[in-house]
Amino acid sequence: MGVPLHVSLKQQLQNDLVDTLAQVVHSTPIPVADTLPVYRVRQPNPIRYRSSLVRQWAKRWNYQPQTLVLNICEVSGWQPGEAPLSLDWVWSAAAIAAWLSQRYAEAWTALPPGQMAESLGLEISVQYTLQRWSDLLILARREYDLTPPLPWSALTAADAEWIAALLDFGDRLASPPLPPTARLTLCQASLDYYQDHRIWGEARPLAQARWGLMAIAHHFIQKSY
Repeated sequence: MGVPLHVSLKQQLQNDLVDTLAQVVHSTPIPVADTLPVYRVRQPNPIRYRSSLVRQWAKRWNYQPQTLVLNICEVSGWQPGEAPLSLDWVWSAAAIAAWLSQRYAEAWTALPPGQMAESLGLEISVQYTLQRWSDLLILARREYDLTPPLPWSALTAADAEWIAALLDFGDRLASPPLPPTARLTLCQASLDYYQDHRIWGEARPLAQARWGLMAIAHHFIQKSY
């Protein structure tokens, strides 16, 4: 599984684990994908997800925990985790760029040039954020060519935390109901990112990629209703 296809990397990894367990474990039951414990490790770089399923299921399947870890890693992209008896999946920069490209393609289709934010009876702060990004993206499209694909490789380590915030929101979108604070948190994070990171006047590839991140955030907020 080299290329992420799902809006939720967590959900994609849960599905991958089900397929992997079907190869490794010759007993039943195999857990349902959305019950498998998978979470993103709270570090922005590299993007690392972790699963503690071995601690929960090894005994039930009559496996030595360490043997189960090794067997899973032999037939998949998982690796022995940094935490005891855990599994880690580290996404490559190329895979994250592929995920950003997929999300941006969706955002670009949903936000053609000149489109303004619609009033959806949203919280005032959410409506403000959507309108602000709609206005700024209209200006950005005049200044830069934001037609896909964008040069994601131009992004720097300073952008890693914002990318991680988008990944987390994608995970939440795929597992409704959305926590009440998640949308407001993403709105504030987008405003903080714009304030703390230079975009206007930055080198063209980096500016294009950063505007792409903002377009994904705008699309995610709209999609969450």
